[in-house]
Amino acid sequence: MILKEKSFDKSKKEIKSIKKLKKSMKERKRYVLLMGDKNTELKKDIENLILDFAGVLGFSKICLRWIEINENYDYGIVSINREGLELFKASLCLSSKKIEILGISGTLKGLKKYKVKI
Repeated sequence: MILKEKSFDKSKKEIKSIKKLKKSMKERKRYVLLMGDKNTELKKDIENLILDFAGVLGFSKICLRWIEINENYDYGIVSINREGLELFKASLCLSSKKIEILGISGTLKGLKKYKVKI
């Protein structure tokens, strides 16, 4: 029983030794406000455009996350990695469908000034 308690204590020490990431090591995100036509399915189209242009490796570099999608007004807010911003813009430029970038911001609160234009 003493051996089991010692191994249990070692596992506690291992759990305590895990530290949080430094702020300089965290991913920096950009929030993008997008607007599409009435005929576009925004979520499917953008994901397919990125996969066609950049492939799976580029898709993982962009690190796409959907924050909000409004199908009635055909706009959406996407969170992407800062390093993948240019790749994201390039993949949208090469599309035949009309998908516009209305604004890019570092915070969701900063997108409010662009959302008023809708």
